[in-house]
Amino acid sequence: MSKLTLSDTLTIASLGVVAGSRAMLAPTLVSRHLQAQKDKNEKTGISQPRITKAGIWTILSAGELIGDKMPLAPDRIKPLGLIGRGISGGLAGAQVGKQLQQKAWVGALIGSATALGAAYLLWYTRTRLTKHTKIPDGVAGIVEDALMLCLGYKALQRV
Repeated sequence: MSKLTLSDTLTIASLGVVAGSRAMLAPTLVSRHLQAQKDKNEKTGISQPRITKAGIWTILSAGELIGDKMPLAPDRIKPLGLIGRGISGGLAGAQVGKQLQQKAWVGALIGSATALGAAYLLWYTRTRLTKHTKIPDGVAGIVEDALMLCLGYKALQRV
């Protein structure tokens, strides 16, 4: 194990922010990134169709991205939403922490804590933005999705 650096902390925390916004997105991005690395390292000539963890996470994430735009979608700061985001941030943080040669529990703690804080911050920001600018909530949600995808992909460039 190497010493936890600021760069490692920011990488893990960035994925925690993604989890705070979209609970399924952080583990989806991490699993897809790790699957792509594995596939690149396995130099097989013929690719067999298979169901992977990355594929399952992708389906769950797509459902969440669509469901978030629905009028009946619950606020992310409701207890179940917060629990899911905390777990998601912890899962993504633990896996990325391991990849960065850190202890998994340290990554899980950073990812969970950041996800919980980001859930509140992003919820507050989005609700105020849509209220004061008259931007439709669905449009704000799509912009938030795009920002979280960019943040997640950028963070994973180090892993």
